[in-house]
Amino acid sequence: MTFCAHGVLSTQAGDTVQNITTGGTFEKLTAFTTAGASNGVTVSVAGDNMTLTKTGIYLVTFQASFSGTISSEVIFRAKWNDVDQEGLKCVRKLGTGGDIGSCSFVGLLDCTVANQALEIWATTDGDGDGITVEEAQLSVVWLSTT
Repeated sequence: MTFCAHGVLSTQAGDTVQNITTGGTFEKLTAFTTAGASNGVTVSVAGDNMTLTKTGIYLVTFQASFSGTISSEVIFRAKWNDVDQEGLKCVRKLGTGGDIGSCSFVGLLDCTVANQALEIWATTDGDGDGITVEEAQLSVVWLSTT
């Protein structure tokens, strides 16, 4: 039986701090600790990314639970082939006092060039903000050719 291409990156560490040096400037999310099931997608914990090895349309899902003592907007965005994917983005504002927030997105990615990396990038609306990633998961499933 042949399965479609898919891949999963996740973390359940609960202690991975992501510092945003300059508010409004996206920085690569480096919280992933576990390479999940994959077939036809190269999942890299060391690189905090997935390489989509097959061209076509992929379903992309991302979810993160995170905390912090900041009262800032936190924005997560997918970047593929080093290009921001505007349709694959979510925003959540944390309250003060140790709030735990969740942010997620689901969308389609048209992979026109094989062997390019899919990554998650994050920013906040303030300088020097830090968030603690409690749990996160990035998943892709190849749906069809373009």
